[in-house]
Amino acid sequence: MAEPFTRLVPRPWLVVGALAYVALCWYAVVIQGSLLLAVVPLVVVAVAYRLSRRAVPA
Repeated sequence: MAEPFTRLVPRPWLVVGALAYVALCWYAVVIQGSLLLAVVPLVVVAVAYRLSRRAVPA
């Protein structure tokens, strides 16, 4: 049997985070003219994710 469709729907905090990131990117690129402000949050989230995965025992 196929997996339920609800597995494909992201959690609400993920949707809110994605919308906030889109707003930040728009502000960074259009208003400030700096792509760095759009890239830094991705690096921070990636590092935090890797650190959180290491903290969980296998």
